[in-house]
Amino acid sequence: MPSVRLSPAEGAELARLCRDPERFHSDGREVLWGCIVVPLLCIPLLAVLWGDVRSELRQLQSGELTLGTGLLFQAPELIGFAVLLAVAVGVATYGIRTFRRHGVVITTFGVVRVRGGVKKLIRYSEIESVTFGERTLPKHSIITDELEVKAKDGRVIMLYGFGLGQRQRLIEEEMRQGIR
Repeated sequence: MPSVRLSPAEGAELARLCRDPERFHSDGREVLWGCIVVPLLCIPLLAVLWGDVRSELRQLQSGELTLGTGLLFQAPELIGFAVLLAVAVGVATYGIRTFRRHGVVITTFGVVRVRGGVKKLIRYSEIESVTFGERTLPKHSIITDELEVKAKDGRVIMLYGFGLGQRQRLIEEEMRQGIR
């Protein structure tokens, strides 16, 4: 999904509204938890592997092991440690860099889906319908409300969570103000 280009004023408004709980519907809690939990789960694994890695490093220093393609088969713990460390650091970095950047923002110019630096925009003039519904059992495994914002060209932005009736009223109010 390509990121939309916003004017400087729209970009500034978007950045400001990402911190406004009335206008920003976050779905980033799951992302944030993942970015905390995954690195924390990696710590014990890294600690366990560290003893083996120290042993492998001593063998490399003494010449018992040599760097090269055979290292993967001779010292898999070293490769596993490096990969696990990269995953832990990468996931934590992603969480920090995209904090408050996962969700839907109701701006004065449209509804914006934000995923990190990628944005999907439906301007109020392009909205065909705003439909409130519920996700229920047995069709869905999680019971929650849903709000579908559908553009005239078929693009859709979905919001999930509770209290979406208030978001629907806010979007419809912004649409009415745009018509005046």
